[in-house]
Amino acid sequence: MTTKITAGTVVTANSRMQVWQPGYVIVRDSRIAEAGPGPGPDGDFEERIDARSSIVMPGLVNGHSHSPSNLLKGTWSRLPLEIWRQYIRAGWREYSDEAIYVSAQLGIVEMIRTGCTSVMDHFYTGSPLPHMGALNAVAAMADAGMRGGLALTLSDRQYETTVGIYTKTCPRLRARRSSGSRDSRVRSRWKIS
Repeated sequence: MTTKITAGTVVTANSRMQVWQPGYVIVRDSRIAEAGPGPGPDGDFEERIDARSSIVMPGLVNGHSHSPSNLLKGTWSRLPLEIWRQYIRAGWREYSDEAIYVSAQLGIVEMIRTGCTSVMDHFYTGSPLPHMGALNAVAAMADAGMRGGLALTLSDRQYETTVGIYTKTCPRLRARRSSGSRDSRVRSRWKIS
């Protein structure tokens, strides 16, 4: 099948990083066969796409993603980072194979909608599943046609020991409200008692 796309702007990834306004792209058998400035050649194309009000460009790359986080977006949003990470890691540990797959698919849909066609997933769940369930995220990428890589996040230290929260020596941590805030939002401060 041969498709001609007529675009208002074509952004290339060629050696000169050319931008053509207007421009065209011809796709033959799912591969770019030709591209150039102007309206392009006339011909007998099986499909014509009028994208004169659009930009045609190579897909973007999301170089840093955490697919398990997609299902938990917006939860615990006002916590300090160190505390928030404890909550989200607890949530990840409860994920099933299906939850990992769905979480990855949710992120993939968001990426495709915003022009990303490749992703590097920095993966961690703490799950007891083999490989922390990472193969479910890989399957989600493959099923969506997303190009990507996955790197298991590994550490030789427990996260808790890197932020100064030592539950054995400081079992009584409590949140205190800060006073004098102009807005009515509660701010947390941690004090060892």
